[in-house]
Amino acid sequence: TIYSNSTFIVNWTSLPEGIYFYNVTHVDLLGSTNSTETRRITIDNVPPVINLTNPEDKVYLTNLSIPLNYSVSDSFIGIDSCWWNLDDGINNSIACGTNTTFDTSDGQHKIYFYSNDTFGNLGILTRSFLVSMGGTIINLTSVMTGVSSQTISCWCIYRQ
Repeated sequence: TIYSNSTFIVNWTSLPEGIYFYNVTHVDLLGSTNSTETRRITIDNVPPVINLTNPEDKVYLTNLSIPLNYSVSDSFIGIDSCWWNLDDGINNSIACGTNTTFDTSDGQHKIYFYSNDTFGNLGILTRSFLVSMGGTIINLTSVMTGVSSQTISCWCIYRQ
C-alpha cells in the first residue's frame, strides 16, 4: 500500500492483557528503509490479589496486638503500594508484604485493606471481626430450612 500522507495510525482494540512488542519499518518508492527500535507495551487491567490471613472473621477476646497478616500479588507489572484502615478510619501505609499488629476497642469492627499496582489498578479486601473483652460468648449456628449450603451465624455476648 502506498501512503501519500506522512501520518499512519494503527489502533488495535480489545487486546487481552499481556506484553506486546512492536516496531515500524518504512520503505520509500526508491527502496530506502528506516526502522524504529522495538518497543514494549504492557496491558494490565487487573488489580492486585489480596489474601488476608488475619484478622480472621471471629471473636477476639483481647483488643491488643490483633494481627494483620496478608499477602499481595500482581500478575504483570508489580505492586506499587499497600495501606489499610479500621472501620473506615485513618489510612495507614504499610510496606507491602510486611505484617503488623494493631490495637482496637471492644465491639464489631471491619478492616479495609488496599493495594494498587504500578498502573493504578486498585485491589480492595474487607473483613469483619468482633472484639469482646469480657462476658460469655455463645455462637449459635443453624442451617436454614429449605436452603442448601446456607449457614447463618450469630454471636451473642452475655455480660453481667
